[in-house]
Amino acid sequence: MPRFPTLFLLLAVPFVATATVPVFLLGFEQEKTLATALDRSAQSMISATSEEKAKRLDALGREHVRAALAIASDPSALVLLARSAEPASDAAARIDALLGAFELPRVALLGVDGGTAFERTASREEDGPALESVEDAQSRAAARAEAVRRIRRGDAAAITRPDKAPNGTRPALEAIAPVRDANGAIAGHAVVGIDLARIDAIVGETTGLGKTGESICAVVLGNEAVVTTPTRADPDAAYALRWNLGERKLVRLEEVLFGNSGRGEDKDLDGEAVLGAWTRIESLGWSIAVTQRRHEISAPLEPVRQRTMLVAAVAGAAALVVAAIAAWLLSRGGARAAKGPASRS
Repeated sequence: MPRFPTLFLLLAVPFVATATVPVFLLGFEQEKTLATALDRSAQSMISATSEEKAKRLDALGREHVRAALAIASDPSALVLLARSAEPASDAAARIDALLGAFELPRVALLGVDGGTAFERTASREEDGPALESVEDAQSRAAARAEAVRRIRRGDAAAITRPDKAPNGTRPALEAIAPVRDANGAIAGHAVVGIDLARIDAIVGETTGLGKTGESICAVVLGNEAVVTTPTRADPDAAYALRWNLGERKLVRLEEVLFGNSGRGEDKDLDGEAVLGAWTRIESLGWSIAVTQRRHEISAPLEPVRQRTMLVAAVAGAAALVVAAIAAWLLSRGGARAAKGPASRS
């Protein structure tokens, strides 16, 4: 009969396997089920957040387009563009009323030559063209000219798609609509400023996105994808964070800039795996990405893994005790059986 150590080794392996394998299998199934539920829940939350933010941003853009169209169609716009001194005060008062009604930060009227015929800000601290650097003025003029070209090609109105000014400031965003005379000819353009703080407030909301949730808006400018708003990780990202198309940065966001909305997996700028949703913002010509890192989504799985390991350890230890007892009993019984014939002889 084998001795105790040999019997223990022979019994320990099957005993421990019998005790722990079901625990690991059950734990694996529980983890798999929970992981699927967590992914579905997170994806649903992220997709809903992306769609909701895109709708609010789109509505904000359309609201300012309507404001530009309303000012452009108001008779006071033609009066101010004509620069006639007599009725200008009444016309200016009318524009002030529209500025307040639409809660706009700024209104301007541009002549057909692009020059500013009239400008008003909500603060009323200045009643002419806003003070700005030469670089900012050039950037604003270029963005306005590009929007005017779109209008002349047939758009009823347009929102500017500015690039970053050379001095690094964040460019203004404006909605532009044509002012037409009695014959339908374009006599100038109405320009309304879009409050960037309202955009940032929508994009920056983090409810339901945990600690690693991120929302990024971007637009295509030339051969680059350009981030247009601050991000949670980088408050200075707007128009500073950019990359050449095809560089494989934020791949899904770049794809949505040229196509339809989507949802699924990607990697963020730090190379971390994320779950996300990507949605077009039609009125602004942007796309928005809402993502959350996978390790945060999967965090509730860790207690499940720890519990499985603990139960398996307890079961394995109990199996070893049972194997030891069984081996001891078998070895003792074998020893007695071997002594019996010897004593009778």
